Amino acid sequence: HIAISPNVSFLTLNYPVLIVNNMFYQTLPIGCMRSPGVPIQSNYGVRTDISNVTINNNIFFDYTTGILILQSQYPTAKQFGYIIQNNTMFSPKGSNYNMTYAILIRGTIGNSVTNTVISGNQITVEGIQLKRSVQTISLNDIDKLIFINNTIFTNNIELNGFTFTPISVLRCTNSSILGNNVY
Repeated sequence: HIAISPNVSFLTLNYPVLIVNNMFYQTLPIGCMRSPGVPIQSNYGVRTDISNVTINNNIFFDYTTGILILQSQYPTAKQFGYIIQNNTMFSPKGSNYNMTYAILIRGTIGNSVTNTVISGNQITVEGIQLKRSVQTISLNDIDKLIFINNTIFTNNIELNGFTFTPISVLRCTNSSILGNNVY
């Protein structure tokens, strides 16, 4: 996976970052442990805590969290300028994984992530046994959001008493949300 953190001395440095045309195989090897007796059940493909990032035309296999942007980890930083487009994501199958989000962007109240485009992504959630409630795409506290023409395909999801929410958008302002489909 790819993890990008800001320079703690210079939080405002925002050089452009391109994550383009990659294949992420996020399968967790059997026996992978967080600590003795506690298996690892989740991972992420791309986590970026910096601004000015384009994530385009990548394929994510067996994601538990595909793309993760957490402004809340750096409450004084102003995060902006994300383009997440034309990615293809496939959820893991079975019960060995703790699937959470295909895409998670979380700003904070009073310090929103700004200028974000999410378009043309294809996400397949299939053959999974939920171990917790899941939001396939979760967008929180974003200003100037363009969220268009994304597709989520679902099939054979065992809820196990949990909820499955394909798209969750909370406290997003100045937004265009058009043409998204869930099947």
